Amino acid sequence: IATIGFQMDTYAYDDGDPGCNKNNWNNGVKTSQPATLNPSNLNITQWAEVLSSLGAKYAWMNAKHGCGFLMWKTKTKFVDGTPYGYDVSAPGAINRDIVKEFHDEMLKVGIKPGYYYSLKDNFYLNVHQKGLVGNNATFLPNMKKVNQEEFENIILAQLRELWSEYGQLSETWFDGGWPSSIS
Repeated sequence: IATIGFQMDTYAYDDGDPGCNKNNWNNGVKTSQPATLNPSNLNITQWAEVLSSLGAKYAWMNAKHGCGFLMWKTKTKFVDGTPYGYDVSAPGAINRDIVKEFHDEMLKVGIKPGYYYSLKDNFYLNVHQKGLVGNNATFLPNMKKVNQEEFENIILAQLRELWSEYGQLSETWFDGGWPSSIS
């Protein structure tokens, strides 16, 4: 089993989980900006070739880590109808569906793909640990305000996309489990 840990927090230069925090959200590297994740030489075919040469049979990548950034072009919307806005299709971002590319490239070399989706953290939505929406004291500019129910509905909508639009998956890894009110 192989793991690809490429995500917004790759650019955060911060040793910790979830990588996005009050020190880098709007300062320095600006993890609040989707354009921060915009590599010029991303080669997912190379990932697949390397993993295949190592004998990997399964591989998963971070589809969403603790920052809340999505590595696919989401259709998720907030209750008021505005787009989620913190994903690869946001203005200035990489504008490549990394999840689809990963899925397709892994299958080409005979590796079964899967995904990691952090349930316990989403810095963009002011969710810090245990899947609970934070209070106003932890809210920063460029975060989106949601209540607990909205957050959980967003989780479910994103997981439906991930599970239904990318073919058969070999694994989904949840970090931290479900928020307590989701059954």
